[in-house]
Amino acid sequence: MLVLSRRPGEDIVINGGTPDQVIIYIREIDGSKVRLGFDAPPHISIHRGEIHERITKEGNRKNG
Repeated sequence: MLVLSRRPGEDIVINGGTPDQVIIYIREIDGSKVRLGFDAPPHISIHRGEIHERITKEGNRKNG
């Protein structure tokens, strides 16, 4: 696991320079709450962890 420290207005680039490039923007930090912005191609899904878990569980029910 890579752990980075960033400040509001800074960003993180994943797969830079490729068609699958994802940029994560640090928009705001308020106490323990962090607001992020994501710029990614339409074919890349981005979900909160709990939503991803629900989608995965529903998919397993349909396929199992």
